[in-house]
Amino acid sequence: MTTGARRRVCDKDDKQRALLEAAAQVFAEAGYAAAAMKEIAGRADCSAVGRTRLFRKPDHPVVGRHHVLAIPFRYGSVDKWYRSAAPTWGQHNASILGDLLGLDAAPIAVPTDQGVIGTRPGGLD
Repeated sequence: MTTGARRRVCDKDDKQRALLEAAAQVFAEAGYAAAAMKEIAGRADCSAVGRTRLFRKPDHPVVGRHHVLAIPFRYGSVDKWYRSAAPTWGQHNASILGDLLGLDAAPIAVPTDQGVIGTRPGGLD
């Protein structure tokens, strides 16, 4: 991204932020509990945000380690909500159909060949 493009994005963000603050002010003056909120996802690397444990960094097979927003509340009985990264398309087909349901490779191949189950979304070829 060029410097000029970054400046245009920042200018747009500043204008949107000003609009949100103005709208929150209108609602607050009308007696509603309102305030402009700050977007936190872009601040995942901030040490203060990191201490909140609001983000997890799963290791995804396609995108690698990345920040994922966690559920914003905690239970004493739940150490972490996400134990692994989101699966890729079809990543667990063989383990679910084979290991869990006991199917051999041949019966799994039929719906795979017919496009009923797959390893990538249709229409990308």
